[in-house]
Amino acid sequence: MIEQLNFYMTQASPELLESRREYIERAIVGKLKRGIEEQKSWSPEFASEPDSQELIVAYAEGLRFFTEKGFNIEAA
Repeated sequence: MIEQLNFYMTQASPELLESRREYIERAIVGKLKRGIEEQKSWSPEFASEPDSQELIVAYAEGLRFFTEKGFNIEAA
């Protein structure tokens, strides 16, 4: 998921983002939102592990990116 987010956030053209809007809103944004909710239930020990921190940051940055680009984060 992190690789996919990195692609959309750094390499995808505005045209590609627009052509993939429905998929991004339903699949990717939905996964980000569910993942962020799940992360809230993680134990502090697990959440503080480096891999967990990387995932937490990636999901938050991804959701912020799509929100700033005008994607409907409520569609998921």
